[in-house]
Amino acid sequence: MEIEKIVKEIFDKILFILLSDNEYRLQHENILYLQSLRNSDIYTVDELSDSIIIKNLTGKDIAIYKIQKYCPQVIDSIPVLMDENFIELLPVIVVPNVCNLITEKWIIVHEICHLLSLGKYIINSDTIYHYFGINHYVYDKNMKLILQNINNRNNEILNDAITWYFLELLENQKIYPKNDFIKKHCGIIKERSDIKEIVGLYFSNQIELLMKKLKINY
Repeated sequence: MEIEKIVKEIFDKILFILLSDNEYRLQHENILYLQSLRNSDIYTVDELSDSIIIKNLTGKDIAIYKIQKYCPQVIDSIPVLMDENFIELLPVIVVPNVCNLITEKWIIVHEICHLLSLGKYIINSDTIYHYFGINHYVYDKNMKLILQNINNRNNEILNDAITWYFLELLENQKIYPKNDFIKKHCGIIKERSDIKEIVGLYFSNQIELLMKKLKINY
C-alpha cells in the first residue's frame, strides 16, 4: 500500500534525525521503544471499520478495538492480562488516504509525532502508569483507570510545534501554516533555541521537566 510506505519512510526519517544528534538527549531505553513503534499497524481513514485487530509487540493478533471516530489519530491500547502476565499491545496509526500535499503531510507527521510521544506502560507493585504526550494515566492491576492528568490543549499545541519543526526539516524549506492559532501558539515553542531538548523530553516522556522548561502548569 503506497500510503503505508510513505508513513514508514517519514517515520524512519524522523527517527534518523533523532538518533543522529545527541542534542535530543534520548536515552537507550527510549530509543529501543521508539524503534519498536515502527511496527505499528497503519490504516487510512477509508479502511476503518467498526473494529480493528490490535497486535502485540511480536505482531500476533491479540485483541479487538472498537473504533470511536473515523479520523486521523493514534489508537493506544492498554495491555491485556493473559496467563497472569501483562501483554503490551502495539498502537495503531490512522492517516489520510493520500499524501500529495503539504497539508496532508502535516497530518501524517502530526500523527507520527503523537505516536512517538507514547510511553511504555510501567508496571509497579500496585499500579500501572503511562504517558501519552503530556497526558498521564494510572491504572490498577485490573487495568481500571484510577487517575488521569489530561491537558489536551497544551498537548496539541506542543505536538503541532514539533510537527512544524520536523516538517521543515523533512521538506528542507520554511513552512508557513495558514492556521493563525498554530502560527501564534506553536511558533513560540518551535522557534526556541532549545527546541531539540524540548523534542527529546517530549518523546522520552520526561513530562515534569518539560513542563518546567516550558513554564506550563501541569
